[in-house]
Amino acid sequence: IEESSPQQWVISRDAPIVGLDKSSYVVRSPLVDGKTGTYPHLHQGNVEGRHHTPLTYGPYTVYKLLAWDQSNHQVYYIANQESQPAERHLWRVTTLEASTPRLQECLTCFLNDTEVPPCRHFTPYMGDDNFEQVILHCEGPEVPYTMLYSIPDCEVVMYLHNNSDLRELSATMAWPKTNDFSVKIHGFKAQVRLTVPPDHLEEENAYIHPVVIAPGGGPDEQKVNHKWGVSWNTYIASNKSWVVMEVDVRGSGGQELGVTFKPGWHLGDLE
Repeated sequence: IEESSPQQWVISRDAPIVGLDKSSYVVRSPLVDGKTGTYPHLHQGNVEGRHHTPLTYGPYTVYKLLAWDQSNHQVYYIANQESQPAERHLWRVTTLEASTPRLQECLTCFLNDTEVPPCRHFTPYMGDDNFEQVILHCEGPEVPYTMLYSIPDCEVVMYLHNNSDLRELSATMAWPKTNDFSVKIHGFKAQVRLTVPPDHLEEENAYIHPVVIAPGGGPDEQKVNHKWGVSWNTYIASNKSWVVMEVDVRGSGGQELGVTFKPGWHLGDLE
């Protein structure tokens, strides 16, 4: 499968999953929608045909194709929720052979309303022949943990690693605060994160502190994400009482592809 587009850069995409009959496949590729723009989505096709049919659709990004359960006519993948480009969740969609085709369902979005520790950035691991259980690695925003999850029962089978020692140590520390929001700039919404000192009060103006601006814009990267971690930004906000402003501008990932590829052949100008 080969794709070429002008005014873009070379990007690596998932390999397609070929069906057991060797004649059909599922692939991740751009879907052009006149109303919402162009986003990476899943498509189902036949090796003998030149066209494929979109399975997923809407103003959100499919980040990775995981597995194809042909017996139950379902495909699993990683995507964000609409208007939440920093999130990563496990999703499922029915294929064209299902009684209700193209039915999209987020399998981990509701977990934040349960007793499971809050998570907005899941990395799922699925086997090739076991579609009832999945290993879910939560990368943030809280201390990471890993669990075995039952998809049919919608419940945690067991925690494989809960990082309890790190969680207890983290609770004793004064962490900087973060505030995420979006700003409309030149026809697109830039995702912004303010990291402020731990003792900063809500009624205070954040800009009474020195401010460091860290724009993104590298090909398909995202500065604003929900992964837990310690970085230089953490240090200067908590130790130096500085404010760090991270911005996902044109060229960043998780956006409509027209915005993502906007800096093509103009690197350093639009960012």
